[in-house]
Amino acid sequence: MTDYLPAPRQTSPGPDLEPAAEIAQLTEELSRLSSEAQRLTAGAEPATEPGTGLVQASGQQAVEAKASMVRQLARLQRLQDDVDRRTKRLRDLMQAQLHAAHRALQPLKAQAARMQEGIEAITLYLGIDEGIEMLRDGEPAGADTPVVLRQMVLSADQECMVAAEDGGLDVEGLDDFFAWLLADGRHLDQVLPEPKGIVALVPSRTERRYGADPWFNAAMKKANAATFFLVRNGERLYVVFNELTLQGRLFPAADEFASLFRDHQGRPLEPGSHQWKKAEEAADATRRQYMKVGLLLQGLADRTTVLHPHPGQGMNLLDQDAIDDGRVVLVPDAEDAYALGDGSERFTDWHKRVNAQLRPGMRVIVASRSTAFRDLAYGREDYRRGHSRLHPPTADAPSPDTVHTIEERRPDGGLVIRYARADEVWTDRGPRPARVRASCTVRADDSFLLAYDAADPDLLRAFLRNRVDRAHYLDMVPVINSALAAKVQERAAEAPFRQMAVGMLMQDAGVPVDEAEDAVVGLVDWWKFANRVHRPLTGRGAEADAKAAREILAEFHRRLRTDHGRIPEEVVEAVAARHSEALLIAQTHAGHLVVLTAEDDGPYVTEHSYTRRGVPRYSREWVLPGARPNRWTTLRSTPRWENWDRGATLAEHLSGPEREALAEQAALLARAEFPDREVAAVTLQGTHAVIAWTVSSWGRADEERPATGPLEPVTVEGYGFDWRRDRRQQPVAGASRPFGQRAWDQKGSRRPWEASWGQVAHVLSVDSDLVERADAAHARHQAVARRRDAIREAARTAYRTAETVWDERQETKAYDAFLAEYGEPSLWEGHRKTIKLAPMPEPPGQTPGSSRVLGTTWFTALTTLIESGANLSDYTLGQALEARGLTGIPAELHALPLHRPQGP
Repeated sequence: MTDYLPAPRQTSPGPDLEPAAEIAQLTEELSRLSSEAQRLTAGAEPATEPGTGLVQASGQQAVEAKASMVRQLARLQRLQDDVDRRTKRLRDLMQAQLHAAHRALQPLKAQAARMQEGIEAITLYLGIDEGIEMLRDGEPAGADTPVVLRQMVLSADQECMVAAEDGGLDVEGLDDFFAWLLADGRHLDQVLPEPKGIVALVPSRTERRYGADPWFNAAMKKANAATFFLVRNGERLYVVFNELTLQGRLFPAADEFASLFRDHQGRPLEPGSHQWKKAEEAADATRRQYMKVGLLLQGLADRTTVLHPHPGQGMNLLDQDAIDDGRVVLVPDAEDAYALGDGSERFTDWHKRVNAQLRPGMRVIVASRSTAFRDLAYGREDYRRGHSRLHPPTADAPSPDTVHTIEERRPDGGLVIRYARADEVWTDRGPRPARVRASCTVRADDSFLLAYDAADPDLLRAFLRNRVDRAHYLDMVPVINSALAAKVQERAAEAPFRQMAVGMLMQDAGVPVDEAEDAVVGLVDWWKFANRVHRPLTGRGAEADAKAAREILAEFHRRLRTDHGRIPEEVVEAVAARHSEALLIAQTHAGHLVVLTAEDDGPYVTEHSYTRRGVPRYSREWVLPGARPNRWTTLRSTPRWENWDRGATLAEHLSGPEREALAEQAALLARAEFPDREVAAVTLQGTHAVIAWTVSSWGRADEERPATGPLEPVTVEGYGFDWRRDRRQQPVAGASRPFGQRAWDQKGSRRPWEASWGQVAHVLSVDSDLVERADAAHARHQAVARRRDAIREAARTAYRTAETVWDERQETKAYDAFLAEYGEPSLWEGHRKTIKLAPMPEPPGQTPGSSRVLGTTWFTALTTLIESGANLSDYTLGQALEARGLTGIPAELHALPLHRPQGP
């Protein structure tokens, strides 16, 4: 074997070389190179060359042996590089061939998938994997009765609401669903009202976990999504099981296919584009899916008796003529226009609106068995640990079947209900029944809270029937049912009183029975809800009932007088023109005209009073409307007034002048407690916490020594004072408590006191001059901080430059030593991985390995130099340390520059 190794052959193919030919050529070359490598590693050297033994005859022989080994190692390195290049090219070619084969198989796979779908469609039509069970027997519908196909795929658990608080039934509870379906004719009419028709259902759409086994969870999820069909034919009822899974509709929506050819913003796709082709594929797949449904239904009609008797001309559910002449009826109940055509308010919107108006005195129901309520327990799996909303925490939760009255509003906005406990408490003598009532704190935004007084029975029934939205409040369904039952029971208990009131109006006022009945509905609601604390109409004794009857009769006469003496419309128009922002325009018992306009964001109003002729009587600012507007006759109102907090009380709300006075009190208290501080602002946090923000530090910023001098931000510290009203109903501030420190540097444009933890801070007062001074001090701090950051970064960059130069020099030194020893540059890359370069010496007094830490010797020296105005490009690292007064600096550091010119 000589020193000569043939040059590598060209590995890139010629312009006419096919991939298969190139693969063959590369395979041949790799085989040749493999043989060459085997020869080299086998030590096939000429006999005239020295061997590789460890003992040599002389120094000259050792030198020649080393040179021979270096040449052999270089040949191996070049051979390895050649093999690597050819292997990579071969891998790329074979990958390209694999992709080409995959693309060629795609049409075959698509065709096979189509054929499989065809087999599935035929299977569905023939009913091979189908099961039919008769749930109820009886007389079938007539042959001429149209067959109704309902579009929406229903959810069995949402229809029957069995175990709704626990997430509803699942596939294992279908027998319970069928039992519910047959228990009452109204249940069947709810699901499938037509005498002859088909509706598709799935067991459940509720997400749930069955344990830790992911495979079992996936299997149950699939089973819960499996579609089955209910077929009603007169008195007969069938259930049909098969292998088909539907997403949401039995037949397509009106614009389902057209919507596929629009982007997410509703714009039409460009024909021929990639998105257009994807839409065509999706449309084709959707069409085939609906055809499967059609074949399944037609198979039921052709091969079973579930829809017998058929009309004389037969039954073809896929025939457009049958749809046109009414023999087949399609009910598009999954379309938004069909389901929401009446424009009714959705449950979530209604729930949010009425809960926002909750206040003490109103009645509520708590869905204490719902998931949302149980998630607030301290231990979700172990409820013995207590619940965060209950007091005591381990008390039984309030019953979801009971109506509770809100008794208190807490400073943080929580609403408190109290109820008798049914559990026992433990004493030193053992268990005994609890005698003290438990309490539950609820909030207006709780999803498990239902405002009972605002719940109209017809509206609640509409929510129960709403299949579009019902899935979003499934665990509230039992509470809605409880509210309905309580309303029905309440109405039944009130029926004798209402009848008596009707007779009383007829006898005393001489009104016809129909007018009296209509009037009593509004009068009873007025009597129950006009006061701040809502009250029951009956059950309080004969004397209370008689008093209620007298008050209702008096209100009826008042309304009659108001109707007869209604203020002329032209007067109302003239007054309304003066108050374009009016919330309410009403007529009082005395016949005066009242206009309410908003004070800030509420709940206070300004009350303007006018005579019947529109002459101003008085205007009163900062008035809480209370329950008085409930006794007025509304002439005009705005939607904002409908959501106005009319139950607001003085105990929870401050007027504008009161806020100013309270802010002065809090500032005086803060100055008295901290005489060396100034008060920057006073805020109102929540409903009862007044916070005085004092400047605890004006900060420190040394503009002469930005890098080494002191740097502290401007900070403020809050001190909270809980306010209450004294006997004269004037707000007074109580004892102080710390509210935490905040730096002046806040993100955005907010002041530090405007940042809050989940609550809106209402600013009562601000010292503008102090804020201006604090802004100036903060600006100085920021300027020095930016200068400090720049100096520190310059110091880091300089030191990194020295480190880089050191590493480069060590690399060059090692490379030169390698060439001197081996003389073969091609072996350097492999040799470099086997050696470790010497690290740069640490400056004196510095902990090894801490070269990037703030405050180290080099960092202090460099930042001090930059701060003094020195140009680091004039220094080496050793000179910079020396300028700091350090001694014992390693000589190598004097040769390391801190700056390297950019460019060539």
